[in-house]
Amino acid sequence: MNWTTVFDEAYPVAGASLAELEQLVAEVGRPLPPCYLSFLAWSNGGEFRKGERWFQFHPALDPSFGVRAMMEAYDLGRFMPGAISFALNGGGTHYLFDLRVEAMNGEYPVVCSHSGNLGWTPDECLLIAGSFMAACSGGSNVEEELWRNRWRSADCERPYPG
Repeated sequence: MNWTTVFDEAYPVAGASLAELEQLVAEVGRPLPPCYLSFLAWSNGGEFRKGERWFQFHPALDPSFGVRAMMEAYDLGRFMPGAISFALNGGGTHYLFDLRVEAMNGEYPVVCSHSGNLGWTPDECLLIAGSFMAACSGGSNVEEELWRNRWRSADCERPYPG
């Protein structure tokens, strides 16, 4: 995969080693999408943009900002059991794999949820793609989509903020 062609703007860092990727999978306790692991082998973190969609990818094993560190920092096991955060958008919105379902062709659905309102209800998260590659290829601002979804799912009609 030529990852440089996927994004409009890319600030990659050195890729993760095979040993780091194997340790990440062992820590998660479930297979992770091969496409995602391929990305981490190319850039173990970094910042990327596709259209209006920004990604700040968590490094595999970094003790402060790695996948596990972010899961613990945001208490995802309590607020979103079955979710694995792999990136933030720069505005506090997480990109997460939904591991509550079995992988389909090695891929998990990707949802977004804001750090200040983590959860699985319709006003807390939004399905944005059926796979890692589809999430990376989308160009919409996920935070705006999440807010629009919140207002649609609310009991009363409210104006879109911003």
